[in-house]
Amino acid sequence: MRQRNLGRGFSMQLHEPATNGLQVVRASPLQRERLGFSDLLIESPTWPELERSFAGYKVLPPKFAPRSGRRPRRRTLLNASSEPGRWAGVVSPCPAADRLVRVGCQWATPRVGVPAHAPLGMNFAASFWTGLDGDLGTSDVVQAGCDGQVVATPGGPQISYRPWYEWYPGITEWITNLAVSQGDVLRCILTVNAANMASATVMLANVTTNQLIQPFTIQAPPGQRLAGNCAEWIVEGFGSLGPMAVFDPVRFNGCSATSANGRLVTGGAGRTLNIVDGGLTLAAAQITSPTDVRVIYV
Repeated sequence: MRQRNLGRGFSMQLHEPATNGLQVVRASPLQRERLGFSDLLIESPTWPELERSFAGYKVLPPKFAPRSGRRPRRRTLLNASSEPGRWAGVVSPCPAADRLVRVGCQWATPRVGVPAHAPLGMNFAASFWTGLDGDLGTSDVVQAGCDGQVVATPGGPQISYRPWYEWYPGITEWITNLAVSQGDVLRCILTVNAANMASATVMLANVTTNQLIQPFTIQAPPGQRLAGNCAEWIVEGFGSLGPMAVFDPVRFNGCSATSANGRLVTGGAGRTLNIVDGGLTLAAAQITSPTDVRVIYV
């Protein structure tokens, strides 16, 4: 394990893969059952499937670059209207007297585009991610996902996709050496250290290209600990990257989280959130199965 100093009191640990290849899951079926793993739907990956699927992937040591802007809290508005917020998706609460310590899902990277009559040279963006905390009374968020950015040009829209991680309100960085294209399936698992709730391991893979970023551990902002009070699967209008981009429907599969006491929480147990601006709904969420969430641009 190697340590990386991020400055301003932040650090990161990089986990070395095993010499005979990455081995993510070592628990027996009985141990997985005791941890709360269960088969939910054939068409959606469950926890063992999500983790086992990383075996045999090409492991890439992560490379990072500062991510533009600062992620706002969900209740920050797109403009001066009285409507909330920047998130469309699902938030699932943690069971009483417990805390969530793991969350994950996968999704196919949707096409992003510019709205009608967009001026040339203007940037638009939408962000697709999974995470813990940030709603139901908490303001910090540990999260990872992918930004879709598009700019209107005379020759047509120029589109780029960049995966990232963040522990808001701390450091956020793009992961620069995991290439992502439209249609690529991304798979993400975040695991919080239940002993201190102040560090989390990020696992992010491009299923389509069979590449996995070497798992790394990030630290909470100084003086903060994760509450573990909710899990989320979200499309976000990340305003500092540009106004909300148009995007094709995105389906988050295998939306699952586990608690410190081994209880399973799914996206189907949560509540939906829509992005509303000036009284107009820009993006809307639907729960389509116990572990699947669909978000559409309206």
